[in-house]
Amino acid sequence: MSALYLEAIGKHFGAKPVVDDLNLTIAEGEFVSLLGASGCGKTTTLRMVAGLERPDVGVLRFGTAVWASPAQRRFVAPQDRSIGMVFQSYALWPHMTVFENVAYPMRIRGRPTGGVAQILELVHLDALADRSAARLSGGQQQRVALARALACEPSLLLLDEPFSNLDVSLRQKLRIELRAIQRRLGLTVILVTHDQADAFELSDRIAVMRDGRIEQCADAESIYERPATPFVRDFVGSTVLFPARIEPAAQCLRVQLVDGDSVELPATAASVPITAATDGYVSVRPEDLMVSQEPMSGAVLLAQGKVTGCVYAGSHLEIDVRTRSGRDVSTQVPRSARVPVDATVHLYASQQALRAWPAEGNLPNELLEGN
Repeated sequence: MSALYLEAIGKHFGAKPVVDDLNLTIAEGEFVSLLGASGCGKTTTLRMVAGLERPDVGVLRFGTAVWASPAQRRFVAPQDRSIGMVFQSYALWPHMTVFENVAYPMRIRGRPTGGVAQILELVHLDALADRSAARLSGGQQQRVALARALACEPSLLLLDEPFSNLDVSLRQKLRIELRAIQRRLGLTVILVTHDQADAFELSDRIAVMRDGRIEQCADAESIYERPATPFVRDFVGSTVLFPARIEPAAQCLRVQLVDGDSVELPATAASVPITAATDGYVSVRPEDLMVSQEPMSGAVLLAQGKVTGCVYAGSHLEIDVRTRSGRDVSTQVPRSARVPVDATVHLYASQQALRAWPAEGNLPNELLEGN
């Protein structure tokens, strides 16, 4: 099996490290997304895999073939890497037809173009083979770019923000089509995206990046439910934090919420080790918060407070609550709820929805610096 290995990869532009000691293994047939904000190093990482940038340090291997190794003075050119790539801009030739765009990489390699019709059928463009690329919609252009990337049967497909120019409904449709094609062909895929929906809906694993490093690489459920660092917790989705005093005990954590209950959480509720009593936080996702104007039983009271704002957001209401200790909390309630401004409310969650975190200053150094 031909896996892709990135081993201690580093890249500098001037004195600034853009990718720093990055390690990642991608199995054959796996769909992995590099997720992060602009400037985190995800596109530079993809370009090094493609051969469009050279790493300054480290080794990049595909199976047993070394594609890049500065120490070995080894570098394989992009055209010799058996990759297909879809760029953010699609990079189509507007003076060519759909058929000619897809056939072009086959022709320059001296390969027959008889398979183009089958590829166009795969991406639902067989009826537009003779149309000029300049007369295509955004979604059609994206399909042509994907078909062209698949034309030479690549061992590795690289996608650089392929949906960023499309509207929301079309993005959703093309995600489904792309995942179906990837599974049908058994492709190994790396997707670069800042869009969490792209990463969550398409990926077998997601590598969350910050400052040129991978903070966490795991499946979508683990990334969301069990974030490994405060950055992943706050970057992926939304998180509400409630201050608390946390004390480790045998097989559990004793937690006293500043504005709420005392509760015992399992030791596994701590995403990072908590080995001594510390000030910290209990985190919960907004969708797991329960807002009630009356006391509830069977749930953990996180805080009490007064509603300071309420905004209609279509599928839900977004409300702001100021707790008794003066902290501001934003969360969601069903749009059918009636929570007037100035009402006193209780914020609850199930014990299973809670995660425990030490305060930022009490985190291990490796988490403060990034993994």
